[in-house]
Amino acid sequence: MKERSELVERALAMLTPSSRTAAPSTPASDWLTRWRDLATVTSGLDADDPRLTPVLKGLAACQHCHDSGDLDGFTQAAARVRRLMQFVPGATVRWEGAVNHRLTTLSAVAEHVHYDGGKLIVFLTWQGLDRCVADSIITQIEGPR
Repeated sequence: MKERSELVERALAMLTPSSRTAAPSTPASDWLTRWRDLATVTSGLDADDPRLTPVLKGLAACQHCHDSGDLDGFTQAAARVRRLMQFVPGATVRWEGAVNHRLTTLSAVAEHVHYDGGKLIVFLTWQGLDRCVADSIITQIEGPR
């Protein structure tokens, strides 16, 4: 339980607006809205979730961009965090793959998500075969139905 509280404290520290000032062109209320959105999106993560490490890295990138006033960088890092949070069992995953030597878009429901070696991997069953699909080749993901 101590490990979980340390993770929660780290996440909360990242979500707390920095004492440094943001770029003058972006009002503080806009930054706060963006941070609240990320807090909502990431709620429910716990220490056993395989997405925790990449999400915390994404939040750290958001913090860095916030501190330097880089709104575009923040937006890109936040989009990555949102995408990571979509990887849940039951989500429909689409990726490009070959069938009969033809490139096509394939689709299946995610059964398990795993993070290893800096890569998020989705385990699924496609046409009766167990497959592992890296998030780097996934073209679309839709939440569970």
